[in-house]
Amino acid sequence: MKKTLLLMTFVLGASYSALASPCAVDPLAVYDATGFSCTIGDITFSDFQYTPTSTGGAVVPTDAGVEVTPTTTMSGDSGFDFAAGWSAGPGSAVDSLIQYTATCNGCDFTDLSLIIAGANASGNSFVNVAETTPDPVESLGAGVAGGGSPVLSDSVTFGPVATLQLSKDIHVNGGSTGFGAQVSEVTNLFSQGSTVPEPSSLILCTGLLALLPIARRKFGV
Repeated sequence: MKKTLLLMTFVLGASYSALASPCAVDPLAVYDATGFSCTIGDITFSDFQYTPTSTGGAVVPTDAGVEVTPTTTMSGDSGFDFAAGWSAGPGSAVDSLIQYTATCNGCDFTDLSLIIAGANASGNSFVNVAETTPDPVESLGAGVAGGGSPVLSDSVTFGPVATLQLSKDIHVNGGSTGFGAQVSEVTNLFSQGSTVPEPSSLILCTGLLALLPIARRKFGV
């Protein structure tokens, strides 16, 4: 019996070795490298792209200056925190577009949340963070305008889908009066539906069961 268990452990280990590595705290430059993918639980993240632009002499963070932190809440929601110094003074603006794909392996997504932190604006400056997905078609927004009340979070619930393609547009406009605006953290969180066996997992289990009679004859278990 012990030899049979060792055989099953070896086969399982070989199958999981091809999976993407767990997501880690790294600069966005690591995440948006060609061919990169990583996992948080049952979710695989891939196809990261970062497009920064600026006007009026503002300095926009590069992908090396954006820190990505994998996040899992007590309720089981998973996602990322993107942290950088997105700021713009009067007469300038910065814009950072972060795109990536999230795939729930053997499960489904049921909602999406957007949270911002470290956001402030003065005069007629403003911060606007927009999150969109093409399928399902959803749009979230958070931000703050000078003299107004901040909107620090937004969320949406939708029918279960296995894949989300996300586009996050972080826009900071310094306006023409006051001291400008800034935002330092933007967070995405996802909720998952019930996990179901993937076809590949079912094939693996079937293959392992087929090996048991061979193991019994060979090892006498």
